[in-house]
Amino acid sequence: MIKDMGLDAVIRESGAVVLGVSAGAINMAVRALDTKESPVPYPGLGLADVTVKPNFDPEHEGVLSALMRISAELPICAMEDDSAIFVTADEISAVGAAHRIERGVMGPFSPEKLNIPGKS
Repeated sequence: MIKDMGLDAVIRESGAVVLGVSAGAINMAVRALDTKESPVPYPGLGLADVTVKPNFDPEHEGVLSALMRISAELPICAMEDDSAIFVTADEISAVGAAHRIERGVMGPFSPEKLNIPGKS
């Protein structure tokens, strides 16, 4: 709907603070993923090249198994409840429990591995 209304470009070019919670965080990525609907990524807003799985529970074997399979082609930031990623002009930081799942391996989240447009 955001893309259909032409708001995606406005959001990317505005310079405003953009906040995404749950589904909003999912849709901020270049490649968004909603594991409840489909294991196939879809185009997101493109604010960051990080695919987020919010409300992640590492004890939920079904979701973890699906993310491990998907991560063969798409790195995923699996964020437990009460975690967040902050991106400013100066730094990228995270709070709470966030995990990076890539090529079937889960490890700690690392802001240095994100590819965010306009950041080095």
